[in-house]
This record gives sequence, structure tokens and C-alpha cells, in this order.
Amino acid sequence: MLVRDIAKIHGTDTRTINQNIERNRNRFKDGTDIIDLKTNNIVITLSDNGFTQNQINRSKHIYLLSERGYSKLLKILEDDTAWDIYDKFVDGYFNMRKQVKEQPELPADPHSIIQALLEASNDDHETLVQVNDRVTDLEENAPLSTGEYNYISKRINQRVSQYAKDLGGDLTSKQRGQLFKDINNGVKTIAGIDTRTQLRNRHYKDVIEFINDWEPSTVTKTVIRQMSLNLEQPA
Repeated sequence: MLVRDIAKIHGTDTRTINQNIERNRNRFKDGTDIIDLKTNNIVITLSDNGFTQNQINRSKHIYLLSERGYSKLLKILEDDTAWDIYDKFVDGYFNMRKQVKEQPELPADPHSIIQALLEASNDDHETLVQVNDRVTDLEENAPLSTGEYNYISKRINQRVSQYAKDLGGDLTSKQRGQLFKDINNGVKTIAGIDTRTQLRNRHYKDVIEFINDWEPSTVTKTVIRQMSLNLEQPA
């Protein structure tokens, strides 16, 4: 695991993780627990692993920890995530020791058990990520609440009324209809939908921002102006 990825898991930055490693550097065995990817004897293309050349140049060390090294780092870190993972290791260690007596093919030494637990933890993490993604997808694609839908309608009416007021406030119902048509078409275009009833949670913020910034298109302004001219012509 790269320090960069460990920092994300623990909700911190790479500098903090690197400092913890540096303060306890003698506890990590080179080549077994940890590898510095910036040392001359390591043949690896860092740019292929998401590092920019600027990041490579600025970094004094780019550490890669083995599962064994990460398990040692957990003993050093004091954040809640480290304790949660460590508790899982401890519980899993004793559970697996019990199973070893019944199933000889399971690892018996602590390091192998920890490694097996880390692999299982990775599987759990991937499952959790998939579940979180699914929950997020369901939330984002949920229909708008009645209050949110009504608020969008209210803001549309307010924006059309404000624009009509700016023009003098004496627009006909047909001219106002052109304004409503323009803003509603804009909402549907922004959200990529055919009708406003298809609006979803993920659209709400963008739609509100659009309505707040809305101005009629040049075509709509021209049509309204032509309608005004037609009204002024004598019968």
C-alpha cells in the first residue's frame, strides 16, 4: 500500500503518515515491511502509478508498505480507523487460531494470520465501497421531494415575474408564456430530461443555480419584442 492510499483510508495527509514512519523507521524492515520507491535500486515507473513529475521531485520519500508493514503502522497510528482495524485483527487472530486446530490448512503463525486478515479486509472494503456507491446512486436518483419540486416551481415563477417587471411589467399572457417556455426548456436541458417530473436529487443544485442566473435566450427576447410591436400596430 502506498502512503498516499493509507492517508486516504485514515482521513489524513501523506505528510502525517510519513512523519509517523520516519519517527519509527528502525521498526520497519527494508524490503520486507517497507520500500522507498525513490531509492536508486528500485526499478519502477512512478508516473505509471499516478504521480506527476513535480510530486516525484518534491517528495523526499515515496514509501510502499507491505501488509506486514501496514500492520506495524497500525500500532503507531492513534486515530480511530487504526484502532478499528487493529481490533478487527485481534478478534480475527484469536478466531482463526481456534479454526487452525480444526482446519490444518489455515495459517498458524501470527504474520500469516494477519496477512490473511488483511486480504479479507480488502475484500470487505471493496464490498463496502460497492454498497456505498449503490446507496449514493439510489440517493442521487431519488425523485425530488414535494417541497423541493414546489420550490423549483416557485423560483421559476419569481424569475419570470422579475424579468417581466424589468421590462415594464405590462407583458401579455402570451409573452409570459414565451418566458416560461424558455426557462423550462433550460431546466430540462440542464438536467437532461424530457419533463420536470423526471427531476432527481442529483439535478436539484444545478437546476436552482440555473434558475437563479437565468436570462431569456436571444430568440425568446426577439419573439417578445415582435409581439409588442404587433400590439402597437393599428388595426
